[in-house]
Amino acid sequence: MELLFQIDYVDIAGKYRDYLTTDYGVSQSEAVNNSPLYIDLFGGVVKTEPILGIPVQMAYEATSFDEAADMFPNKSDFVFHNKNSPL
Repeated sequence: MELLFQIDYVDIAGKYRDYLTTDYGVSQSEAVNNSPLYIDLFGGVVKTEPILGIPVQMAYEATSFDEAADMFPNKSDFVFHNKNSPL
């Protein structure tokens, strides 16, 4: 059986938007620039490695705080919490 047309999520969302605007008078809201953003960066991981046949938990650095801060060019717009590494 061959499909005559294909509908995806974008098509359904567009139809639903049209339905809300025409039948209920819903208007599109303006984008707000100060939306909260939550980013969880991993400072490191703990792996069990065998050393002389004995399993030992070793900490490996993934991202330092300085590297994480460098990811955002305008750091004054962000508030960094929990700067201490749990490792």
